[in-house]
Amino acid sequence: MSANLTPYISLLCGLRDDLAENLTRMGVPATADESLQTLIPKVLRIAQGDTSLQVFQAALTPEFDVSYGFFGAGEVAEFTGMCSITALCRIRALRVEITGEGAATLTVEAPGWTVQKDAGVTAVYQPAGGMTRFDGQDALDGIRIHGDGATSVTATIRVIAVGEEGLTLSATGTTDLVFKYGATWDVLEAMGYTWGGLDGKTWYEIEHIGKPDAG
Repeated sequence: MSANLTPYISLLCGLRDDLAENLTRMGVPATADESLQTLIPKVLRIAQGDTSLQVFQAALTPEFDVSYGFFGAGEVAEFTGMCSITALCRIRALRVEITGEGAATLTVEAPGWTVQKDAGVTAVYQPAGGMTRFDGQDALDGIRIHGDGATSVTATIRVIAVGEEGLTLSATGTTDLVFKYGATWDVLEAMGYTWGGLDGKTWYEIEHIGKPDAG
């Protein structure tokens, strides 16, 4: 029985080797020691259209949806779904820039990215061997942004691509990153406050209930 399968196994191994070679020729990283289950989905990574062009087409969602408008200690803004890449060709790096009031207090957790802080935060993703649309999308979706738990932030996020020849291409739009502490009625209710419990407090005191060092 196994002897009868030998020619088919040899054929499959040859087809796997050919597929890996053809993927590599089309600019998709692949090796012959990968399984067919790994290689076949990589067909979707083959660039479409004129591969001589440097292309970056992406759009940013205007703003984060943050519960209670409060960016406190332990809360995280996940970048998943905030920037959608629809086309990417001959792009060697992605750059995410966060600028504005309070941006310097942010911490950006971004696996595979190089993160620098100055007046704001700049993160650069430049994988060895080039980048596909799927690689770039996964890298963006992996970004997580942390506040310091006390500082209000009103910042803007931009996503920029750098082509193989240095051409700079920007995603459409920007994302507002607005985290200003404010105790909404939902927050007050969740904390067990009633109208009677707020008697004698100023609006400032009410808005800052629970904020670190707010009293």
